Amino acid sequence: RLGAGFAAVGNGSVEHLRWFVADQHPDFPVFTDPSLATYGKAGLARGVGGILAPGAGMGLVRALARGHRQAGLKGDALQQGGVLIVLPGGNVAWHHRNRHAADHAPPDAVLAALSAAVASAREAGKAPGPKRSRKRSARRSQR
Repeated sequence: RLGAGFAAVGNGSVEHLRWFVADQHPDFPVFTDPSLATYGKAGLARGVGGILAPGAGMGLVRALARGHRQAGLKGDALQQGGVLIVLPGGNVAWHHRNRHAADHAPPDAVLAALSAAVASAREAGKAPGPKRSRKRSARRSQR
């Protein structure tokens, strides 16, 4: 609806990427960057604090209580993730950089930021999707 695309970047090996795609069947592109260069350019944290933080421990307890289990380590366990909304041209309109392993961006916040970024890009004429021209809107209001 918003005219936006979604992609995920992991940091495991190519074999891990193949396993993930076969196991999870995502309906979006998934990439891997074992070098972590993408994570570094995005300013995403890496370190033992991300897995030892109190919030990470509480997140683990909540996940286990809900029946979630990790199927083994794939990739760099110390690398934290995040969410970036990147506009055409490469400008980052919004980001959430995980502070620890359980610090996920709230989906509602991501969707609100995406809606605002797409609307702003459409106004500037830099995003695909429905954009009403002022002429057309003026003609409709005269009818």
